[in-house]
Amino acid sequence: MSSAFLRLHQASLTINTQSILAPLSFSVNKGDFVGIIGPNGAGKSSLLKLINGTMALSSGDIVLQQRSLAKMSGRQRAMKIASVSQVSPPIFALTVYQIAAMGLLPHKGWFDSNTSVDEQHIKLALTQLGLWQKAQAVVETLSGGELQRLYLARALVQQADLLLLDEPTNHLDVLYQHQILQLSRKLGKTVLACLHDLNLAARYCDKIALLHQGQLLTFGSPEQVLTSEQLSRVFQLPCDVTVHPRHGKLQVTFFATEMAL
Repeated sequence: MSSAFLRLHQASLTINTQSILAPLSFSVNKGDFVGIIGPNGAGKSSLLKLINGTMALSSGDIVLQQRSLAKMSGRQRAMKIASVSQVSPPIFALTVYQIAAMGLLPHKGWFDSNTSVDEQHIKLALTQLGLWQKAQAVVETLSGGELQRLYLARALVQQADLLLLDEPTNHLDVLYQHQILQLSRKLGKTVLACLHDLNLAARYCDKIALLHQGQLLTFGSPEQVLTSEQLSRVFQLPCDVTVHPRHGKLQVTFFATEMAL
């Protein structure tokens, strides 16, 4: 049996006879930061939904820590997997502390109250993400970057080993984009992140999965995946892939051509 932390084996998704994700397989080691890239409609978010249980597999299997996710209850899965979606303020006027405390829900019964250990977990998570001083602030007062950090704090409180990020940098300023990804790398979690920005993927990811039209075209290191030939074919624009002179990571530059309207 594979000792990989997370293993997808011929995992697929079909909805109303339409193939959303063709059978795909890859393995992720503990502590890896894995980027999922591809054009709109490639199946990136659907892949995360298969892993977190929002959608059910049509075939194949997903194994986390040598246990099939299909054999886990929703609560068991929530204790192992935390998800952070794109920035969206909660509907109700809750405080930063209250949102972070929601990470405890998978560990609690209906009438369980928070313990002193729970309170310490919440404080530690908010402190790690620079939000403890705003613990009593109403969430609506936070900036986009602060709100995304808060959702990461909630994931920390959840104490899950696997963190799923669905376009975590969308609608954020450049500073916050780098801040969120740097913080995510430092959390000590295994991370799968859907990313639109290929240069962010090149900068922060250990491995990258390239999806196109519901198929996994390639999975490997940034150097293996981010080639000009593959990216030009998938994104339908010519591009150059070079090494950035300052941080030594790959840099992708697309060249827009005249297109018929």
